[in-house]
Amino acid sequence: MMFETFLLELAKVLHFPTLAPDDKGACLIIMKEGDIPLLFELDEKLVPNKILVSTPVIDFSIDRRSEIYEMCLTLNSKCEETLSVRPDEDLIYLHRRIAAEIQAAQLEIIVQGFLAQVDQIKKHVEELLKKVPKHLTIPPHPFPNKV
Repeated sequence: MMFETFLLELAKVLHFPTLAPDDKGACLIIMKEGDIPLLFELDEKLVPNKILVSTPVIDFSIDRRSEIYEMCLTLNSKCEETLSVRPDEDLIYLHRRIAAEIQAAQLEIIVQGFLAQVDQIKKHVEELLKKVPKHLTIPPHPFPNKV
């Protein structure tokens, strides 16, 4: 019920009549401006009373993986959101936890800030990728025996 209440507040922010979770308990919204997919989900076992919003930000070439990892670690220490890179993909994701009982006015500020952060990180990575690579060799895949 908590997630459904959150989605009703999100619907107000996005000017939708209503939103509902899918059969897996998540809600995917594609933002018109920038074609940005936002995945909202509730995971009570992981972090009670929090909604996790996630989005892919930008992909990068494998030869820049170590620099991207360093950049993600640096940015994670400076911002409220969390950057991650799945070991089997060369794609940066941005995540943020939101209080489940948030009201539409505050939620709108958080969503706009999250989207602005996506844009900033994308620009930051694009600038990084324009520079000469620090490392001239491709680092090994962190999980070479992946299934």
